[in-house]
Amino acid sequence: MGAAPAASSAAPPRSEGHGLTAIYLLILGLLSGSFIGAVGVGGVILAPALAYLLGYELQVAQAAASFSFLFTGVVGTATYAQKGSIDWRFVRWASAGLIPGAVLGALANSVLPTGLLEVALAAMLLLAGRRVFSRPDRGQQFRSEFRWRTELIVGLGLAVGFASALTGTGGPVVLVPVLTALGMRPLSAVGASQASQVPIAVFASLSFALFGEIDLQAGLLLGVSQAAGILLGASIAHRAPQAMLSRVVSAAVLGAGLLIGGQVIAASIA
Repeated sequence: MGAAPAASSAAPPRSEGHGLTAIYLLILGLLSGSFIGAVGVGGVILAPALAYLLGYELQVAQAAASFSFLFTGVVGTATYAQKGSIDWRFVRWASAGLIPGAVLGALANSVLPTGLLEVALAAMLLLAGRRVFSRPDRGQQFRSEFRWRTELIVGLGLAVGFASALTGTGGPVVLVPVLTALGMRPLSAVGASQASQVPIAVFASLSFALFGEIDLQAGLLLGVSQAAGILLGASIAHRAPQAMLSRVVSAAVLGAGLLIGGQVIAASIA
C-alpha cells in the first residue's frame, strides 16, 4: 500500500470520539509498559492492538508504535546506564547499521501491501511469544566482555533496525535473544537493546513522517504512558512470580500472532 498523507489515514475509524480514543491509548501504553517493566517484552503488542482493536490502519499503527518506543528507550537507557549495564562500544557500532536499517524499514513499510506486513507482524509476534515462554538455558556460559567483529555488529544493527521499523515491534524483540545466544550477559543484552531503541525510534519516526505515515499524537500518548508503565511493571515484577508474569505475556503475544496469522491464511484461501 502506498504512502498516504498523515491527516487522511492517522485517525482511527471509530465513533467514540477523540477523548475516548485517547483514554484507550493511555491504557494500552500503560499495559505495554507494565509488560516491558515486568518481563522485558511488551511493546510488541502495540501495533496489533492499535490495528485490530482500535481500528488504525496497520501502517499507521506501526509508525505510531515506533515513535512511542523513543520514550521507553530513553527511560530504559537511563536506568541501565545508571547500573553500568550497557556495552557502549556495541551500541555505537550497532547504530551505524540501526539508523539506515530503520530508514529502509520505514520505507518498506510505506510501500509494501498490508498482507505482507501482516505476515511479518505475525512472525515477529510468534518469535517474541516463544522467547518469553521458553526457559533460559541454565548451562549457558556468558562472557565477562562481549567482543564481536565490528562489521558483524553493524550488519546485525542493519537487520534489527529494518525489522523493527518494518513491523513496529521494537528492536529488543530481536536483539535480546540474539545477543544472549552469542554470549552477552542478559542484563547487558537488555541494556544494549534499550539504548539501541533510541536511534531506531528517532530515524524510523523521521522516515515515517517523511512518507506521511505517522500519528504523532497517538505515539506521544503511548510513549508517555509506556514510560510510566515501565516503572509500574518493575514494581510488579518484585511482587508477583516471574514465571507467571512471563506466561501471561507470552500467551497474549502468541495469541495475537496466531490470530493475525489465521486471518492472513483465511484471506488467502477466500
